[in-house]
Amino acid sequence: MSLLGTMAACKRYLVVEPVIFLYMTGILISTPASQQLVLVKVCRELYGGGDICTNQTQEITSQVQSKASLISFLCATSMSLPSVLVSLFLGSWSDRTGRRLVMALPCIGAALGALTLLIQAMFMELPAMLTIFSSACQGLLGGYVTMIQSVSSYIADETPGEDRTRRLGIMESMIFMGSMLAGVVEGTVVDHVSFEAVFSIQFSCDFLALVWVFLLVKNTPSRTPQETQQIMGQPAMPSRPLNLINLKATWTALTRRREHRGRTRIAIIAGILMLINICNVGEMVIMLLFVQYPPLNFSNQFYGIFLSFKMGFAGLCLLLILPQLLKHIQDMLLGRAAVLFRIASQILTAFSNNAWMLFSAAALGGPSGSVTAVLRSHASQIADSTEQGAIFSGLSSLEVLCVMIGAGIFNGLYPTTLPGFPGFCFIIMAGLGVIVLIMLQWLDDIECRIPAQVRAVDQSQSTSESPEQDEVQVGQQDFS
Repeated sequence: MSLLGTMAACKRYLVVEPVIFLYMTGILISTPASQQLVLVKVCRELYGGGDICTNQTQEITSQVQSKASLISFLCATSMSLPSVLVSLFLGSWSDRTGRRLVMALPCIGAALGALTLLIQAMFMELPAMLTIFSSACQGLLGGYVTMIQSVSSYIADETPGEDRTRRLGIMESMIFMGSMLAGVVEGTVVDHVSFEAVFSIQFSCDFLALVWVFLLVKNTPSRTPQETQQIMGQPAMPSRPLNLINLKATWTALTRRREHRGRTRIAIIAGILMLINICNVGEMVIMLLFVQYPPLNFSNQFYGIFLSFKMGFAGLCLLLILPQLLKHIQDMLLGRAAVLFRIASQILTAFSNNAWMLFSAAALGGPSGSVTAVLRSHASQIADSTEQGAIFSGLSSLEVLCVMIGAGIFNGLYPTTLPGFPGFCFIIMAGLGVIVLIMLQWLDDIECRIPAQVRAVDQSQSTSESPEQDEVQVGQQDFS
């Protein structure tokens, strides 16, 4: 590629990708740090701190982790419930007013959450339960679900259908690369500096993301109510975000009948994403507890190294390997292969009793992130260009509802497995992966029955910005 071509590609892919990189870096720096902060506070509350918390017996560790698991579940709930509700309104609203403000709100919420955690770290005598307020700040302003929805919608607006899996893969890689950086920074800073430094770094990342959004992200699409009425064939919708009409529009985008079993395909995609997210959340909430439990006994710093390797390798697979494979292999086949790698990784993790086994499991699961990019791409191609925000809002909200499900299942189950087989939760995740594999095959069977010419037309129409073209497309759909 020539220098000018490289510069053009960088300009194209350095628009919203840095936003999600900075946002996820901040969130993922604070997540394990806040869990560790809760562990420290819980031990102080139960045993008064001091040497008994520094040199914990296995019995004390089990009691501390059990109470910390409950607080983690409450934090996850206080973040996920408000963020889901807010996103269901904002998705359809952004289809008319643009993506920029919706993209900025989660950055503001995360910055406020970082300040709340900073106060918690500065005053260790405050109860551990108050960490819930940090999660609530993020949830009320949209949180992770609104960030994913707004960035995915922006990419769908700006990217042709045939290139969308690659672009969404790059977006997913930013999440993993942010996780890698977070793992290095968080473990090192907590062990050698302080919790306050970690939450200050999170605030800086969120502030930079907010500045990037307002300075460099263009507000697309931005339609007047009259333009929306012309495109959708419906009465002009109000500009207020928290209006029930926006909620109804999101529900309609998810449930209305479409040609070529489009509604069924969206339902399958939603189900797969929910199962994947249940496993992701379960792994996130128990991994720190798992690696710090005998016989692994990871330190905070070594856990940070492990997390950085795991996320960094997965990010590189999405950033470097997936685009090359998409030139030669169908994306749905790559998605099924990714799930197989994920199942194998979780089984190996379950039986890991030393560091090299755990690192091998992380490497084995590296390609697994591509399945999410594939599914988001297919969902965006089913939807019309006027409902990208609504579709991604609905799908992302269903995913985040799984935060409560996954956190509830695995936070409740993990303490009961400690006396016998601590890795049992990962076996359950592998079993859910088998269900995902079956559903992917079902989705592929449906799409293989769609004529190739029709799929090409769907891809072009899903990125159409012409009101006349969109109006024709809407007229062809079955709204009954």
